[in-house]
Amino acid sequence: MGFYRKTSSSTLNGAKPLTMHAKGSTFTSLGVEVNGYLYVDKGLEGNGEQYFWLPVNLLKPVGNK
Repeated sequence: MGFYRKTSSSTLNGAKPLTMHAKGSTFTSLGVEVNGYLYVDKGLEGNGEQYFWLPVNLLKPVGNK
């Protein structure tokens, strides 16, 4: 499991996300990456209820907390 922080406020080209996430938002990941997208959960709690895909190039790993 890893923790990530969004490094850009940009959105996906042509995508209409259900929820917008600001620069600096934190996410938890189980490490599943497919075609440059990482499967993440919102927040450091990682309750597994809100998993979604984000581009890896918008994320920066942060230390485990």
